[in-house]
Amino acid sequence: MPLNQVQKALLATASADGVNAAAHRALGYLNDQRWLSLRNRYRVATIQFIAHDDQNGTLNSRHLAGYVAASAPLHCCDGWAFLGRAIGCHLHGDSDTARHLAYYAELRGAMSALATQGVGIFQNRHFVIDSSGAATKLTSESTHRATWDVLEALAGFGVASDLLGRVLRPGDRPIKEWIDAMPSGASWQPIATDWLRRMGLDLQILSEDRDARNEASYRPTRLAQRVSMGSAEAAGVARQMWELLEPAPPLSFGELDKYLLRLTLEMAFNATEGASHRQAPKKYASSVSSVIGAVAMGAESGLWERFLLRQDDPDDPSILRLARSAPVVTRPEHHVAVMARALLLLRVASGATRSLFVDAGIPFDTLAFWWRPYGVDRGLWNEPPLADTLTDGWADLEEVLADVDSWLLHGNASYRSLLT
Repeated sequence: MPLNQVQKALLATASADGVNAAAHRALGYLNDQRWLSLRNRYRVATIQFIAHDDQNGTLNSRHLAGYVAASAPLHCCDGWAFLGRAIGCHLHGDSDTARHLAYYAELRGAMSALATQGVGIFQNRHFVIDSSGAATKLTSESTHRATWDVLEALAGFGVASDLLGRVLRPGDRPIKEWIDAMPSGASWQPIATDWLRRMGLDLQILSEDRDARNEASYRPTRLAQRVSMGSAEAAGVARQMWELLEPAPPLSFGELDKYLLRLTLEMAFNATEGASHRQAPKKYASSVSSVIGAVAMGAESGLWERFLLRQDDPDDPSILRLARSAPVVTRPEHHVAVMARALLLLRVASGATRSLFVDAGIPFDTLAFWWRPYGVDRGLWNEPPLADTLTDGWADLEEVLADVDSWLLHGNASYRSLLT
């Protein structure tokens, strides 16, 4: 059930500062090539020790805060791994397994973002970390129920608005700056409160994704006949997701964030003017021009203006449209909608984790003990690259994408030929 008023009041004490302080204390452990102190009570057998200490009133807040801080980047990375495997299943025509994995990508993305804001999600005991680092139990709901209930409650708090305003960075500028520059009096705070819901990340849809995951996980697949997505459409979806994730310096999601900005500006204009950008095109163009003048600089100003006015790339990626679509599990694209929502949650989680590292003063190089063997184990590289060349790997996809385009042109559209 949703959080009650007492729980919401407790949730309001959750603090990124408490987690940042714990992450900063971890610098010594990171330099020794581990995430936590060897003396951290919750480093192993986490659930059992938390249950014991909670029941006996002996919870170690300092150790729990350290665990929550370390969980943020690891949940985030695991979430991206789940989404990657979901895309793989999608390209095999296995929509049910793709749905299962994409749901867990959603869940891990949410758990990562919540951890950066001072909320630790465990099995059936979930805790708030306040600004002093003290841990207090929030709820005893199941992991899935608690995650979505807390996310929904936080969406109504200023902390969620501040997080989104900082971590979404179109043109490497916080999205809050773009919205606050609108001449109509729009401001980021009220827009952000509605942002998750408008992007398809509200409690109702995410809960239905959980129910659909249950169907994929526990019920026999194909018991009832249904239409599957064709291989050509499946390839196009995967291609679009790869393109949206093209990195832009410095380590940002340039392509994805620019589309999110365009949708958000239109949302803000509608909210303040009572008319859509299509109903009042001249006024909207004037508004965009003012925003460009205040935020975008140099030769790119014209490119931004044409893009935001839909003169260039007028159509939004279908992935973003599907994220907001009604979750009807019998539709062939349902699993793609779950993947799209996972992508958005992981985008937020990635930005929140990066912010945690920056605020805690953790240089990326100190994490080499983790990401170098991780990439070897996952087959990403034979020899670990230098940290500043990590995103170069995305360029390797250009050849793959060219092959996909060639396959689409030849029209031999079967999943077997796609995989070959």
